[in-house]
Amino acid sequence: MLNKMIISLLLVVFLVSCQSIGIKGHGSLKMQISTFDGKKISPTIIIDGNKSVTSTSKDVSIFLTTGEHQIKVQAIGYKPFIKTVDIQSGNKTPSLNVVLMNK
Repeated sequence: MLNKMIISLLLVVFLVSCQSIGIKGHGSLKMQISTFDGKKISPTIIIDGNKSVTSTSKDVSIFLTTGEHQIKVQAIGYKPFIKTVDIQSGNKTPSLNVVLMNK
């Protein structure tokens, strides 16, 4: 239920962002998030330095506008994971396998 709420929230943020800046293209990003030591965490996902969400699931899907986006995944006690992804319209969905390493 919480995952559905997170996805709904991200979709609303996405739609509002598109309307406010006039961008119509969109796509999605799939992530599998884990830790090197196998501990369960609730990482924070930061998109382009300002939009963030905390996930309780290992599998995360995020709706984004087309173009490049910086994705940062962080959790207390772990080094942040930072990657730039290119989101394209249509059926191409990039996937990130994120493994957070201990500090």
